Amino acid sequence: MLKGNLLNLFTEEIYPAEVEIQDGKIKCVREIKGEFKNYILPGFIDSHIHVESSMLTPSRFAEAVVPHGTTAVVADPHEIANVLGLAGINYMMQDASTVPLRFFFTAPSCVPATPFETSGAVLGPEDIEELLQMDDVVALGEMMNFPGVIGEDPIVLEKIKLAHKYSKPIDGHAPLLSGVDLCKYIAAGISTDHECSRLEEALEKKKLGMKIMIREGSSAQNLEELWSVGGEFLVSDDRHPEDLLEGHLDQTLQKAVQLGMDPVEAIQMVTVNPALHYQLNTGSISPGKRADLVLVDDLEKFKVKKVLIDGKLVAQDEKVLFKVQPTPIENTFQLSDTKPSDFEIYSNISNISNISNISNISNISNISNISNISNISNISNISNISNISNTTNTTNTTNTTNTTNTTNTTNTTNTTNTTNTTNTTNKAKVRVIKVIEGQLLTEESEVTLKIEDNILKPDLEVDILKIAVVERYGSNNIFNAFVNGFGLKEGAIASSVAHDSHNIIVVGTNSQDMAVAVNTLKKNRGGLVAVRDDEVHSLKLPIAGLMSTMNAQDVSNQLTHLHDVVEDMGSKLTSPFMTMSFMALLVIPRLKISDKGLFDVESFQFVDVLK
Repeated sequence: MLKGNLLNLFTEEIYPAEVEIQDGKIKCVREIKGEFKNYILPGFIDSHIHVESSMLTPSRFAEAVVPHGTTAVVADPHEIANVLGLAGINYMMQDASTVPLRFFFTAPSCVPATPFETSGAVLGPEDIEELLQMDDVVALGEMMNFPGVIGEDPIVLEKIKLAHKYSKPIDGHAPLLSGVDLCKYIAAGISTDHECSRLEEALEKKKLGMKIMIREGSSAQNLEELWSVGGEFLVSDDRHPEDLLEGHLDQTLQKAVQLGMDPVEAIQMVTVNPALHYQLNTGSISPGKRADLVLVDDLEKFKVKKVLIDGKLVAQDEKVLFKVQPTPIENTFQLSDTKPSDFEIYSNISNISNISNISNISNISNISNISNISNISNISNISNISNISNTTNTTNTTNTTNTTNTTNTTNTTNTTNTTNTTNTTNKAKVRVIKVIEGQLLTEESEVTLKIEDNILKPDLEVDILKIAVVERYGSNNIFNAFVNGFGLKEGAIASSVAHDSHNIIVVGTNSQDMAVAVNTLKKNRGGLVAVRDDEVHSLKLPIAGLMSTMNAQDVSNQLTHLHDVVEDMGSKLTSPFMTMSFMALLVIPRLKISDKGLFDVESFQFVDVLK
């Protein structure tokens, strides 16, 4: 029996009541007389989160969030699915089953997120159908391939058809989508969106019937902009361990109320609304529902006193009352050592003859008047090739662009991903990825960089740094570009968390430290790294290169140390590693990077680094 001030989410009343619990369910709710200092609420539900982004296993994640009143999550495991496929999803389910927190899952709809990157796995319609038949899989995960929906890609439409077949909702992902294209996207049956960053965007989608998930995560924080829109859900999407230690949905509720949202509306967005949408037998205090309950001090700060799941006390006074033993899993990390030269962008090579027996040439533009080239392998990211003759036995050529006047070329294989590049003699105009603090969106800017010894140089004075993606599943693709907004004055940072394919992403001031950072990740089998001079600081993430078996406090301590180091290196970003991880997400505008090239999300095609 639980007594207190009950918040009735159906009538929006507050009155003294007692809740009778039997066999893990609510048996009866009775209004009583008396005065109480606490409030009885349904347990909180995070209806859109990627647990892997916490860098914690599901069991360790539960250990962190249950004391803050979270009793259920709807998790999209597409991060680990991109690395390990169905085996990764099964791992998440197995580890989640060892703790009281109620885990529901969505079937990842876009693995990989786009065909313009290399992932560790591919999930086809047959895999999606296998997942959708599971009771704990409650939806088709966020449909990031909105061009595929609009363009009626047959594989995308088959996955959507399967969700309808099994009567499960389809989560959306449609940043800045508008007008006729948005209408077509919604008409396919996609019902939610968590990617709104502007009020007018959220209002347009809401008017068309979409349910708006207002996101408040570690990197993307949209609550302040969107709280007044009347959204249906408050979600985290991605949240780092140091933030989880401070709070989860309890903290989001507190902020929502401080901004002016009605407390009852805010609580509905993390309880009954997601329960009704995903058809979960929880989320309200009514007979027959699972007894997932939270006692809080008030409806302003939402300080959690007790948490019950299935009627059992699982946390009290911010302390967890269950034990955690994370499940291990075999990691995969196929990567050759990198060299400083792998992180250079070369420009303007001409008038060279008799080249032979050369391997691993990459990131070169404006090649002309070259003859007698033979026995060269692993050539990538090369553009503006002209007047080349007598080329033989050249293999594994990728990202080669604008080739003209080439004669007598034989035995050339594997040529993909063409783009167009130009430059000047001593300087060159380049496209730059511009970071927006607190957003997953980026912008495109243009700067002029110096060329020294045929190498494009970063410009630290105006915060133009080097950025690269290194493929980690066996092909050893490397693509280099430039980024603005990280603020580093020295060194490099790297991560094997790089949404959504989770190749290695690295940002640095110089090629030497970038190579050291990437090679350290290889040695550690994944994680985060900061390098400056001879100093190497790292956090190991041995579970698929995404998660640690340590608890949130230990991971947070190491991550905080890394953040301190990166701040000393010059960065002012709140979450530099999480921000960096989204530079490779090709489904959120505007300019992003993959192991195959620089990508314009709005036009959904590769563009050149040089303009």
